[in-house]
Amino acid sequence: MTDPKIAGLVEEAQAQVEEYDDLIKKRRHHRQELNKVEDSLQAGARKMKLLWDSRTDYLPALLEKYGWLHTPLMHKLPALDSNLYRIDGSGEPKLIKRLLKKLGVPPIQKKEAIPIFPIIQDLPLPAHSRTPTPNQKKPTQVEPKTQPTPQRMKKHPKPGAPKITVYCLGAFHVYQDEQPVEEWFSGKGKAIFKYLVTHRERPVAKEILMNIFWPDIDTDAARNNLNVAVYSLRQALRLPHPSFSHVIFQDDCYMLNPDNDIWLDSELFVELIASAKSFEQAGELAAVIDIYNIAEALYQGEFMEEDRYEDWPITQRHHLQEEYIKILDRVSKYYFDEGRLNACTSACRKILAVDPCREEAHRLLMQCFHLQGQPYLALRQYHECVDALKTELQIPPSAATNELYEKIRLQQYG
Repeated sequence: MTDPKIAGLVEEAQAQVEEYDDLIKKRRHHRQELNKVEDSLQAGARKMKLLWDSRTDYLPALLEKYGWLHTPLMHKLPALDSNLYRIDGSGEPKLIKRLLKKLGVPPIQKKEAIPIFPIIQDLPLPAHSRTPTPNQKKPTQVEPKTQPTPQRMKKHPKPGAPKITVYCLGAFHVYQDEQPVEEWFSGKGKAIFKYLVTHRERPVAKEILMNIFWPDIDTDAARNNLNVAVYSLRQALRLPHPSFSHVIFQDDCYMLNPDNDIWLDSELFVELIASAKSFEQAGELAAVIDIYNIAEALYQGEFMEEDRYEDWPITQRHHLQEEYIKILDRVSKYYFDEGRLNACTSACRKILAVDPCREEAHRLLMQCFHLQGQPYLALRQYHECVDALKTELQIPPSAATNELYEKIRLQQYG
């Protein structure tokens, strides 16, 4: 006679297996639907490009309705300058040049061309790193840490190598030799390019790619699908350079050809943060804020935002998003201390748009409204904070938030 406990465990195990199989089927279905949506998005992007090429008079209507800040960047940039996303002869994206010019950041006198990461050299140097005048004593403060430069960025590309510009913060865009890459031929080929370009510091074993993009099929089928996807990727990239091997296969590993001249916005974002920390150690706070403003403008959305159902971008997406919030937090406090309350308010709202449970941003907004003679907005902000914490975390506000609320309420109503 079967032990009832064992029988119960067997039944529970069978139920778990069935539930697991059902989840796998659902995941496969969602991925298939996501691929369909991605194909539709590419078709929509092509139609949008035709619209941009044919007319731009819709932009004033969008600006009038939504304002400059709330009009999506994808509508503003192509309408204002179709070359804004492209790179010039030096390899520096024109978008970054625009931002530098808008912020009034002067270039240093001596400029050495660095093909993949040229922007740091255009930022103001910390005071201790400038050459002292004859009557000026050399400062004695501790030098900041050397700005980190990944190994893959130190290599100078070969003359005539493809120049590839990749935007993966927000909408995903790829440009090769100033021309957009729009025909990917397959969604999986495009997905593999995303993985290879963001992991290009080392070769990627084919088994890793098979496991990431075809986890639910047998090895032979996954290998065949990988070969087809890589072939379609090579076809998409080779159009301007038919004799150049963009993707290399060696020792059962894939990687992008190191001779590619690649610029990646997420890497620039990380480098800007590292540079700002060096300036902050040197006491150059104004330069820090300038750099953070450029980094904040560069962050147009989540890392690989169109791949939210994929597992591999999650860690980097969360890391970059947290760095983005830290930038806004630092900038908002700086603006508050400087009395620039409107700028502080804008930065706080951007923080809360990403993370509505950041109490410090709520409190800073409450203080801004109170100082601007709008205590009713400050009290409303408190209630928004209460609702966000209750909905997202099921917790009440902290003592500091409650104390600020009571202080403003008493001053308003006595």
